[in-house]
Amino acid sequence: PWSLIQPVSTATMFPMYGSRGILWEGHSVVSVGVASPGTAGSPQVAMMRMDANFGTRSMGMQEVSAGLPPLSYHTLHQLPAEDDNERVWVLFGGELRQSQRSGEDGHLLTESVSNALFSSNNLEEWRTVIVPGPKPEGNYWGASLVGMGELLVVFGGQDSYSPHSRLWTFEITSSRWHKRVYAAVNAADGSVYDSCAAVEECANPPPQLNLARYGHSSVVYSGTKVQVGVAASELGLPIVFYGGVSEEHDRPVDEIWVILVPRTGQCTLLGPVVNSGPSSPGGLALHTAAMMSDALFVFGGLRQMQFDSSNELWAFTFAEYVAGSTQSMSGTWRQVPLSGDAMPRVWGHSMVMFNELWIIGGSVCEAEEGEEARCASEDDFEQLQQTTMSVWSIEFVDEMLENLGKENTTAWGGEGRKETTTGYGEDNSFPPGRRGAACILLENSLLMFGGIGKEAEGDGPEIALDDFFRLKLRDDNNVGGGGGWQGVMEWGPLSFPGEKPSGRGHAGVVVREPYVYFFAGDSVMEGELADMWRFDYMSAYPPRCQAVGEATQSAVANEEMEFTIETRTVLGKTPHSCSSEFTVEFHGLQSSSFLSGQVSKEQLPDRCRYSVRYMSTLIGVFQMQITSGGQPIHNSPMEVKVHPGPTFPANSVATGLGLTACQAGVQCGFNVYARDERRNQGLGDDRLRVLIVGPCIGDRLDPVTNLLSPCTGPDTLVAFSRYNYDGSYRVSYTLTAAGNYSMNVLLRGNHHIEGSPFLSTVTASDIHPDLTWIYGRGLSYSEAGLSSNVYVQTRDEFGNNISMQGADTIVPTFVGDDGGEMQVRVRQQALEGGLYEIIYYPFTDDPGMADISVNGIWSMQFNVTPQAVFSPQENVAESLRLIIFAPIACFVFGVGTALVVNRVQALHRKKKQEREKEEKGALQGENEGDGDDENNPRDDAGDEPDGGGMQPESVIREMVQKSFLSAEEGTQARELLKAEDPVAIRALDTYHESTEEDAKKMAVLAHRLKKILFLVDDGLEVAQGGARVPVEPRQG
Repeated sequence: PWSLIQPVSTATMFPMYGSRGILWEGHSVVSVGVASPGTAGSPQVAMMRMDANFGTRSMGMQEVSAGLPPLSYHTLHQLPAEDDNERVWVLFGGELRQSQRSGEDGHLLTESVSNALFSSNNLEEWRTVIVPGPKPEGNYWGASLVGMGELLVVFGGQDSYSPHSRLWTFEITSSRWHKRVYAAVNAADGSVYDSCAAVEECANPPPQLNLARYGHSSVVYSGTKVQVGVAASELGLPIVFYGGVSEEHDRPVDEIWVILVPRTGQCTLLGPVVNSGPSSPGGLALHTAAMMSDALFVFGGLRQMQFDSSNELWAFTFAEYVAGSTQSMSGTWRQVPLSGDAMPRVWGHSMVMFNELWIIGGSVCEAEEGEEARCASEDDFEQLQQTTMSVWSIEFVDEMLENLGKENTTAWGGEGRKETTTGYGEDNSFPPGRRGAACILLENSLLMFGGIGKEAEGDGPEIALDDFFRLKLRDDNNVGGGGGWQGVMEWGPLSFPGEKPSGRGHAGVVVREPYVYFFAGDSVMEGELADMWRFDYMSAYPPRCQAVGEATQSAVANEEMEFTIETRTVLGKTPHSCSSEFTVEFHGLQSSSFLSGQVSKEQLPDRCRYSVRYMSTLIGVFQMQITSGGQPIHNSPMEVKVHPGPTFPANSVATGLGLTACQAGVQCGFNVYARDERRNQGLGDDRLRVLIVGPCIGDRLDPVTNLLSPCTGPDTLVAFSRYNYDGSYRVSYTLTAAGNYSMNVLLRGNHHIEGSPFLSTVTASDIHPDLTWIYGRGLSYSEAGLSSNVYVQTRDEFGNNISMQGADTIVPTFVGDDGGEMQVRVRQQALEGGLYEIIYYPFTDDPGMADISVNGIWSMQFNVTPQAVFSPQENVAESLRLIIFAPIACFVFGVGTALVVNRVQALHRKKKQEREKEEKGALQGENEGDGDDENNPRDDAGDEPDGGGMQPESVIREMVQKSFLSAEEGTQARELLKAEDPVAIRALDTYHESTEEDAKKMAVLAHRLKKILFLVDDGLEVAQGGARVPVEPRQG
C-alpha cells in the first residue's frame, strides 16, 4: 500500500534532523527542524522550515530567522481555530544546539535541553510564551521523588552534567511547582551550617557538607522513633534520602539525610545522620531503598562512580529523636545476612515492599563462578553487564521482624532469599531486561514503567524504554507471608493509545490516589529530562473492560437493543467515576453496511454504569468493535447476529408459477417469503393462510380502472402450506375446475401480503374421449349443393371444456358407400371454450360415412345422406332454360343493382361535399368574429345544423376543448375529413347515429380517430368496405 512520492525541489535542500511536521491545508506538510545551510563542513546550524506540497509535488526550504533558536526533537502542534486568521502554532522544548562539532566526550558543543514555549501565527515569526509560575530547569536527571500528603517532593539531581541540591515541591491540587527555601542543619548538634541557613540551593556549602548529588534514594519515614514535634496538618512525614554521587567525591557518598517539608514556609534538611555502628554500605548510587517501621533497607547499587555493583542488603535502624532537642539524630547500620543462593550484583534495579522485599530487573554483573572479583574491576565491569527482567523476593523471618526496632541487638536471625519465577502473560508478552525502571506498588500489583535497556537482546546500543507492565504479586486467595508466593507470576503489558511519556530511566515515581506520578529521568537520546507525568490508575482500562448482555451476540432488526460495559481499572477494580469514553461501531460482514451505538453514562453511588443502545434495520452478521481512546476492550471485536423483526405482511412477497397459472388435476405451488418492516426476510413464525376463491364467472377486467377484479365465488378452498424454518413457506394446491381464481395469501390473521389477492388461471387437462361429444344438424341431415355443419366439444376428465385453442387436432374423413372418397368439401374452425365447428359441402347426393377423430385417440362416425335440391327434369327445354337463362338473369339483376347503388353513393357524396363547404364557411365566419372581439363569447348553439346534429368541425373543436384530443390530433383529424378519408367519415357517421351520451360518444370517436391517425402515420392499410386501401402517411 505504500508508494514513494518523488517531489520536485524548488530550492536548495539541506539535511534536517530532529524535525517535526504538521499537515497544512490538507495537502501539504510543514516541517520545522535543524539543518546546516552553510557550506560543506560548516559548524553552524540554523532553524529551517520545509514545505512539501503533495498536490503539486514540490518542496521548498527556508531559514526561520525570527524568534526560534536551533531546536531539534521538539514538539510542534497546531491549536484548533474556527477562523484561518486565528491559527496558532506552538513549539515546546527540544535539544538546543549551536554547533555540529563534537567534543572529546562525544557530546555536541554548547548542547543543552530547552524547556521554553514558543508560538507563531504564520510559521515564520515566532515569539516566546511566558508560562506563569516557576518550574524545574530543563536539565534534570537522577533526582529523587517522593509523595507526602498533597505534595510531591523532588530533591537534587543532575543539571547539565553537574549535580545540584535544589528542592522543589509540586502541589497536586493546583498542579503548580514551588521552589522551596531550606536550611541545612547538622544532625549531630542541631546547628545550622554556614551559608545554608535560608537558601534555594546550598551553592557554597562548608567543606564538610555535600548536599548536591544525583543517583540517591529517598523514601518517606514510616516509623515512630523520629518525632518532628509539629502537627501532621502543618508538617508532613520526614523524608529520608541516602547515598548518591557528588562531584567532590570519587565514589558515592555514604550519608543519610532527613528532609522536613511543611506545606508552606522554610524547609529543613537534617544530616548527616550519625551512624552508631561499626560498619556501613560505604556509599551507594543507583541503588534502591525501602522503609519498614523504623528501619531503612538499601539493596544493590554501585559502590564506585561507574562500576563495582553490590549484592548486599543493609538496614539502618533509627534511634529515638525529637526535633528541636539537643540530642543528635542517629542510628545503626547492619548488613542483613541472606541465605540460599548468592544474590546477583545488580544496580539500576527497582524495589518495592509488599510483605517481602521485591527486587525487579536491573543491570547484573554476570561473572563466571570464582571470578566475582571482576565485577569490582573498572576494566572488566562494562563487558560483564547484562540487563535482566528477573524478579527476586527477600522474605524476612519472624525473629528479624520482632527485632527491627531494637537498635543494639544482634539477634537478627536469618533471612530467606529466593528468585521468583515470572512468565509470559496471556498475550505472550515479557518485558525485556532493563535497569533504572520506575516501579510502584499498588495493592497486590507491581507497575513498572520504562528503564534503560538494549535495542536487541544481548548486544546492541542502549535505548530508553517507554513500555508499561503490570506484575501481580499474589492472587486474591493468597494473602502472603509464611510460605510466600507459590507458582508462576505473569507479566502483563499495559498499553494506552495517544500521548504518553517518552522513554526514560531512573525516573522518580510516587502514587497519590488516583494518580501515579512520574518525574524527570534520563534518556539516551535526549539527555536529562524535567517533565512530570501522571497516570490515572483508577480510570477504566479498556483491555480489562468487557461488554455483557444478550445484545452483544444477537439482536432483532428494527428493535432497540441494549447491553452494558463492565469497566475495570488496571488493577481489576471497578472505577468510581464516569471519566471514560467508549465508542461502539458495527460493520457488516456480509455487506458494506455500518452503524454506531449510543453510549450513555449513569453515575451510581459506587460505580459508573455504561449502557449501549443500538438498532439495526438490516439483518445479517455484524462485527461490533468497542474502543476507548482508540483501544479495544477485552472482548472486542465480537460478532452480533441480527435476526429479522416481526413479520410485516404488506412487505412479504410470493413467487412461483403456481401463483398465476395451473392445470386442472395437477398439483401446483408457489413460495411465500415473510418480510419484516424493513423488507428483511422475516422469521416466518406466523401462521400462513391461503384461501382460493373461484372459479370466477364473467369478465374480471374493470373497464374504468383497467384492473382485474378479484373473484367472489362460488367456492372457497384452503391451500396446503409448509413452513421451511427460514422465513419462507411452500404452498401447494390441486384444482379440478378450470377457470379463473383469486389467491388470497394471508399472514398474521387476515392481513394480505404484497400483491394479494393474486389472480390465477386454471386450464383444462388433456382431452378425455368419454366426455367429448358431437352435435349439430349435420349429423342427421344434409343437402347436395348446400353446406351443413356439426360441432365437436372437447372436454377433459373433470368435465372442463378444453380451452387451449389449437391444442386439439380434429380430423374429419368422408368415405362413400362404394369405399371411395366422397365428393365433399370440408372446412373447420375453432370457436371459444374448446368448441370446434366442422362445415361440409356435398357436391352430389351420393351417400357415405363421416368419421371425426380427435387427437387420433377418439373418433365418432355418422351416416351422411345428402338430399337432392332439385328433382330430375324430363323436359329438355325446361332443363336448358334452367341451365342457360337462370344464370343470365341473375347477372343482369346484379349489374342493375350495382348501377343503382353507385348512383345513390354519388348523390350522397355530393351532398356531403356541399355540407362541408357550408361548415367551412361558417367556421371562417366564426374565426373572423372571434378576431374582431376577443371578449365576445362564442355561442356554441349556433354551430348546430338544422338537422339537429353537430357539424364535423364543431365536433372536433369540442373534443379538443374537452381534452379528448390534443390540438395536434384535432388538426390531423380535420385533414382526414377534408381528404374524405372513408374510415374517418364512417366513424363520424357512427357518432351521429349513436344514441349514447355525448361524453361516451366523444370518447369512442376519439379512440377511433387516434387509431386511424396511428395507422395513417405508420403507412398501414385501412379497411374500406371489403377492400384494403393503402393510405399515404401524412406528417402531423
